[in-house]
Amino acid sequence: MLSKDTLDISNDKISINIVAQESEIKAIEICQLLRRLKNNDLMELDENIAQAADMINQLTRDHTANVVSDIVIAQAKDASLSVEIINDDMKAIVTVNAPWGGKHVRKKDLEHFIVLQGITSGIQTEYFDEHLKAAEKLKPGQTYQFDAAIGQAAIDGNDSEFKILVGTMEDRELKPQQRANGKVDMHDLGEVTTVAVNTPLIERIPPTEGKAGFTVFGKALAPTPGETFEFTVNDGTQISSDNSNLLVSAIEGVPRLYQGSIAINDTLKVKNVDIGFGNIDYKGNVVVQGDVCEGMTVKTQGDITIGGCVNSATLIAGGNIIVEQGIFGKKRREDESLTCHVEAEGSVSAQYMQYAELSAGVNVEAQTQLLHCHVTAGDSVKAANKGATKGTIFGGHITAKNKVSCVELGGNAGSKTELTLTAELGSVREKLDAHQETLNKEFKVLQQLIAAHDKVKGIDSKQEKKQLLSKLKRNIDKKVAIIVSVKKTMASLNEQIAQARESMSIVTKKTLYDGVKITMDNCESQTLEQYKAIKITLSDGAITIGSLKED
Repeated sequence: MLSKDTLDISNDKISINIVAQESEIKAIEICQLLRRLKNNDLMELDENIAQAADMINQLTRDHTANVVSDIVIAQAKDASLSVEIINDDMKAIVTVNAPWGGKHVRKKDLEHFIVLQGITSGIQTEYFDEHLKAAEKLKPGQTYQFDAAIGQAAIDGNDSEFKILVGTMEDRELKPQQRANGKVDMHDLGEVTTVAVNTPLIERIPPTEGKAGFTVFGKALAPTPGETFEFTVNDGTQISSDNSNLLVSAIEGVPRLYQGSIAINDTLKVKNVDIGFGNIDYKGNVVVQGDVCEGMTVKTQGDITIGGCVNSATLIAGGNIIVEQGIFGKKRREDESLTCHVEAEGSVSAQYMQYAELSAGVNVEAQTQLLHCHVTAGDSVKAANKGATKGTIFGGHITAKNKVSCVELGGNAGSKTELTLTAELGSVREKLDAHQETLNKEFKVLQQLIAAHDKVKGIDSKQEKKQLLSKLKRNIDKKVAIIVSVKKTMASLNEQIAQARESMSIVTKKTLYDGVKITMDNCESQTLEQYKAIKITLSDGAITIGSLKED
């Protein structure tokens, strides 16, 4: 049996004496002998151990065998380093292989190793001591990895940005103003913002060049400079002659958002529109500080802003209509038509709306009530204040393209409330029907051509058959191409219809009463009970009422 006496042990190696044993041994017995030694961190040399076992067995079998006197079976090995470059030369990961009874890696060894690898930039020298201390705690054979160098990605420059410097009609808050005596004046909801000539409107913040980067090998990475965007110069605006990065007003008027920029409209201001002033037909914006009285008409190609109320009057605008108090009329006895008519190509908004015909190219918005009105909106209808604590739609007929939202919908007073969401798919379906008709015709012709092609195969004359088959094949290919194109167009139209139907919704944040008639893209339903906080959508061709909280 092998014993420790057969070993010659020093600080940097262990040798085994090749002497005969009572019986043959295995290499594993030498390994076990080494592992029984205390404080032995030397690396076992597997090939030498196997060779030593063979020689000992030779000498055990034949005492005259010619073998060496001893073999080194374990020796010290210093810690070693390796490196992996990843992420397109943006990171160098160093691996420390723990020593086998040898020397640990010193900081200067690590720094020299990094230099030999050609790594010159982003070197994390300040962390080297910490990593090397951690590596010293490794057991022989273990490894420790850390980021020795990290490159810096280039930071692209920022594009030029635009900063709006004035308030516009769109962001003006409808809020009752406080008098000098501390009381709130419900008739005064704030002044309309106007600007003088050469007022700064938008500032262009120039683009930046960005910041260059580098790889761990020191290769420079160039940034992409920011892009300069030009001003959109709308009516009533111009670029300042003193500062090319400043858009200013060219005329006096009201600023409003338009095509991602600001436009200034000439503005007509009047106190009231009544019989003493007469009707208004004006190209620019109109601001009425007070009321538009019964029977009067205000018509403009721009925006209309009313500081008071609209009472059984007519408003027609090419832009938006903002009424800071209410829009209301009456129902005529003779034909039940409504005495108040409001029409805008943009949006219509007011505190409340009652017994009025309202038409908007975009949105209709009432902050508190929308009662007994006939409404048509190109996009959405909303009845809610900013806190969504008030906002009732009751009675009348509401028609919108995409959405209707309110706090309460319908009521218990017996008046009918009807909502219709159209998605405006009529023209799309007409196109779809036309394409289907074309597809049917082309498919019929294709079948005829295929039948003719099969018939021509029976002709005896090879030359005539060849000519006819070639001509028929060209015609068949043309028809197939037409059919494929038509089907692709129809698939796109069907997808357009599906997306439009999915975008439709009716939201009631508090209560939906029974008896409300709902039509969504020709699908009809009527509520038979009262609901709380719901969202109505069109799902799989059916009107579905779901919980707003779940949504």
